[in-house]
Amino acid sequence: MLAYKMTREDMTTRHGFQWEINTPVKIEGEMYLCSNTCLHFYANPLLAALLIPGVNKKYTRCFKAELIGKILITEGKIGCQEAILLEEVKLPKITKDQRREIAITCALEFFQKPYFIEWSNNWLSNKDRSRASARKIRRNYLSDIAARAVGACIYDVDSRTAAVISQALRRNINVQTIIEKVLNKTQKENNAIR
Repeated sequence: MLAYKMTREDMTTRHGFQWEINTPVKIEGEMYLCSNTCLHFYANPLLAALLIPGVNKKYTRCFKAELIGKILITEGKIGCQEAILLEEVKLPKITKDQRREIAITCALEFFQKPYFIEWSNNWLSNKDRSRASARKIRRNYLSDIAARAVGACIYDVDSRTAAVISQALRRNINVQTIIEKVLNKTQKENNAIR
């Protein structure tokens, strides 16, 4: 199975683990995601680009990898105990506004209160992207995911967008389709301006 690994600039990861291209890596122990008995990967570079800044902004390089043996998959993360980095891949550039739009669109998939829908539509259509409106909507009762989506418009966009995407993946929302739709929309808008 192919997956994608994020590393620091020097190709190290957690606890200073050093990776090299075409060098097999194998670890032992009972495998659990988010533990030191599991190598962590993402399903695609888009998810890596959106999720890793919320965890560690120092992870700036992305590699395609071949996963070997038993594989665990959950909430956009993939784990295994044996893998080989094949090649470096270009990490997609995703702007802060695109991250915010992805977070809001994910939250809209299951938080359907009229006041949140109205605020979201105003933000997404550029009618009202003010911090004042975002702060006002946060005073309403929002689900955790909706509150984080609004928070991405006021505070730290990277960690809040990553949290929204993780929650959306837990709820089996097709995040990949949302990401592609937002990025394609922006591409079309940019092409229309030229």
